[in-house]
Amino acid sequence: MADHEATVAEEEYLQIIYWLKETGLPITGANIARAMQLSAPTVHEMLGRLENDGYVKRAEDKSLDFTESGREHASAIVRRHRLIERFLTDVLGIPWYEVHEEAERLEHAMSPVLEERMLAAIGDATTCPHGHPFVEGSRLEGVPLADVEVGAKVRVLRFENEAEDLLLYLKDAGLYPGLEGTLGSSDEEEVSVDANGHRFTVTRTVADPRDSDIRAAALRHVRELQDRYDDLVPQAALREGFQFGGERVSFGSFYSGIFRPKQFHGPAALSVVTAPPKVGRPAPYEDEFDEDRGSFTYRFRTAKSASPEARIQAEADNRTLIAAHELGVPLIYFRGIAPAQYAVVAPAFVVAVDEQAKLVELQAALPIADTTPAGLVSDEDVRRYATHEALIRLHQHRFRAAVLRAYRTRCAVCRLREASLLEAAHIIDERDPRGHATVVNGISLCAIHHLAYDRNLLGIDPDGVVPRRDDERPDPHRLEVRFEEFSSVA
Repeated sequence: MADHEATVAEEEYLQIIYWLKETGLPITGANIARAMQLSAPTVHEMLGRLENDGYVKRAEDKSLDFTESGREHASAIVRRHRLIERFLTDVLGIPWYEVHEEAERLEHAMSPVLEERMLAAIGDATTCPHGHPFVEGSRLEGVPLADVEVGAKVRVLRFENEAEDLLLYLKDAGLYPGLEGTLGSSDEEEVSVDANGHRFTVTRTVADPRDSDIRAAALRHVRELQDRYDDLVPQAALREGFQFGGERVSFGSFYSGIFRPKQFHGPAALSVVTAPPKVGRPAPYEDEFDEDRGSFTYRFRTAKSASPEARIQAEADNRTLIAAHELGVPLIYFRGIAPAQYAVVAPAFVVAVDEQAKLVELQAALPIADTTPAGLVSDEDVRRYATHEALIRLHQHRFRAAVLRAYRTRCAVCRLREASLLEAAHIIDERDPRGHATVVNGISLCAIHHLAYDRNLLGIDPDGVVPRRDDERPDPHRLEVRFEEFSSVA
């Protein structure tokens, strides 16, 4: 029996445990960490406090449950939260999609007297505005909207996820708890409810929101890696994966090409990989850019051997790519630039599937607008532009990798051997028709000498630079043209 009042932090944990128990999910440290998006050590420490304070207990199998005191306290705080939401909506007129976070701020300082006054003010309401009941044990069972058959009668019971951006999206779509109608349509991208003479439509990712939190965490982490490593991420950093819900989630092996992590419940992939080219060899995959359609083409996996197991695994991986298209979920595209170095295109969406040709089309999308609950909202022209920009970025990375390799990762002028400070300078400017991003049109220079070279404060004689291989030597004619330009300025 707890002999003191719970702290605000303890009450936040009790609420999450109550929600897990209410929805029938196992009360484990991993699930609590996942729901609160906290690290496993942080959750473990707080669970120890809750256990010492008499709010939770552990069974012999180490699973968690409320003590009687913990259950009563959690039920009371959840009831207050939902009551405040209803009061703010019905009495004060605050929109139902804005009250969840406000209630979180008020629930910890609410007195019993104020609670009774609020109950009297809201009349006979029995749930919060999002459909969750005040009274423990009175929750009605339902199924995700995406699992309902077309033509079936439906009533929206509640919105499980009360994130403000999602609630706003649902409001704009016309859905609200209590809405009754018929499931009008359900396809690869959208699910619709027909009610009151209107059709209300949401994306399938909202109707079937499994894995969205993990996917969002993955996108955030790769953006952090891009910032940390100046856009070209080492494979070692990617192999570390990312933390979600107190456990490590992998980005994949970087060998199989298509990856769906074991933590996913839904069928769609998280990431796809095109391996880096090897020196002197053709690319290991035929993934390429379709200029006419403004998209990357990505080939299906083929079995690595003739065994039935290998064929089944390849087919299973390909189905996760098809599912990403059907559900309209964002992917992460890892494009190999050099051995153990990858550029990241994220978010990327599968915009077309050609099962006969055994390929899909990928387009880059907007990192904020296209990763909300509304799904892919940018138009075709925007995505084509974003994809073309991503292609230019990939070409720049490949150009730099090839040039630095040719010069043995040294500045051609000062011999500095620090890769992070080296750049690939174009001999002939890339805006010139002769300025192709090829190794014979490049020189490895440190940042300061690159700037001086571009501003014609530094000139390089055609005979002055010799990289290690004949086929990687700078083009003497290009060097001569550029040196003449320098000489005229000097």
